[in-house]
Amino acid sequence: MKNGIIILLINLAFVNSMNSQKYRILSVTKQVDHSRDFNKTGYCYDLNKIIGDTLVVQFYIQNIKNLTKGVTDSFSYHNDILNFHDAYKVQKVRDSIYYNPKTKKKEILHMLESSSISIDGWNPYQKRIYTLVGFKKAPSVIQYNEVSLCGCPNKPLKFELYKNDTINMLNSNGLKEGVWIEFYSTGEIMKKLKFKNGNSLGGYLYNKTGKATHRIQQTAMEIAVPIE
Repeated sequence: MKNGIIILLINLAFVNSMNSQKYRILSVTKQVDHSRDFNKTGYCYDLNKIIGDTLVVQFYIQNIKNLTKGVTDSFSYHNDILNFHDAYKVQKVRDSIYYNPKTKKKEILHMLESSSISIDGWNPYQKRIYTLVGFKKAPSVIQYNEVSLCGCPNKPLKFELYKNDTINMLNSNGLKEGVWIEFYSTGEIMKKLKFKNGNSLGGYLYNKTGKATHRIQQTAMEIAVPIE
């Protein structure tokens, strides 16, 4: 009997502890992101860290524009799965009084009002940083709109070897890195460029004898300038 009472008290204490555990969002930061190619890396997270009872999660998704008011940041936490989602205002009826010239009377016009969203074509990707409190450990699974996010890559996605040198590399962000070489169909080097995290640093065009014929400059587009 005594042991049963002790177990009951422990269970009650555990339930009260869980009930007193309040999960809530402290802050949300949303930024346009051009740091990676999401067509190659996918939507992913690179931070899921607990400090005391504060959890910081950083992930990358589509940059959704809300064209009308009514979006709130929301989340759910169940079975060690943390799911973030955007809560949009549901449709509602707005009544307006107008004069109908046909009936020559004032009438009520019923209109549906709802949120409207779209993808930002110029800046299609977004970094989000959520800071939450009430957590005792980092969740095992991070989701956005009930779709599980993978951890962002931390190794090159692809590369090739040419004469014991690494070429044509896509780094962990899915962007061109280092030396990129294009070849003639007969195997000679046709073009050689250098990249730093997707940004071209320029290079050269070559004829089949290996002589550089043009210097490649990168402005808004790639320009080949003849070498005198």
